[in-house]
Amino acid sequence: MKGLLDCIGAGVNIDDRKFTEGLREAVKITRREESLFDGVVGHCAVLARLERERIAQQAQRVLFEPEGYLHPRDLIATLMKRMRRECEAQGIVKSDEELRYALDLIFVRFPGLVRRAARECAACFKELHDTAPLPERLELPFATAKSRLNVYGVIPPDLNLDERAFAELLDADLTDTVEWWHRNESGKPWSIGLVLPSGKQYFPDFVVKVRKRTRGNGLLLLEIKGSHILNDTGTLDKAIAEHKLYKAPLMLVRDRDGGRFMTVKPNDKGDKNQLDQVFYVENMAQY
Repeated sequence: MKGLLDCIGAGVNIDDRKFTEGLREAVKITRREESLFDGVVGHCAVLARLERERIAQQAQRVLFEPEGYLHPRDLIATLMKRMRRECEAQGIVKSDEELRYALDLIFVRFPGLVRRAARECAACFKELHDTAPLPERLELPFATAKSRLNVYGVIPPDLNLDERAFAELLDADLTDTVEWWHRNESGKPWSIGLVLPSGKQYFPDFVVKVRKRTRGNGLLLLEIKGSHILNDTGTLDKAIAEHKLYKAPLMLVRDRDGGRFMTVKPNDKGDKNQLDQVFYVENMAQY
């Protein structure tokens, strides 16, 4: 944890502009004034002092966002060290109370700052462990649909509509790109899992052995998402997650109009997911 916190303290993007914002005591606002007697409306610019108690409350909510493995007390101590270094670099003398207020104000003005640093640093502190071997056999209902390329020769009956459509797309591959595919169940001893920045586990939906894929021993992890949850917090974290061996899972969303699968990637700011391009099975070696 110390190494992770040190990484966040060094990597959090508190540049000169953000540091200056933290030292602000007031903001310039435009006040609208209307006469009760003649209805005359006027405007004037005034400086409004920032309410420290409210800022501290909002900052606390931001601090609890990277939940699961970072204690706010440890995070604050690490970021206070960073603020002191910024002060020393700029020849500014501030008390601990003033620096803590400046830190709170930075949290409020730039709420995604710490979360982004935590995501990036979490990727540097991974450990790789072997899973248990796949079971030799499965017990499934007699009417379970057969599969051409699934490792057990069946389409698992618990797939949702989009997942089943994707499984059928893999089975229909005539380019010899897919050697085999497997349904990666959640939480099983033999399942391939990743750890998200929140500390939660993430099990991508499919594992595909891709012919001529050089990365990840030829295995590609895929996650099928519904468009209605494309930008919730969990999906945003999954879109940037990366396995130490198999690398980043490919996230796909099914186009409701044409039924095609589209690849997903974060936007330039990293705060939203967006559709990228049409997915083709024969291109899987390149992902």
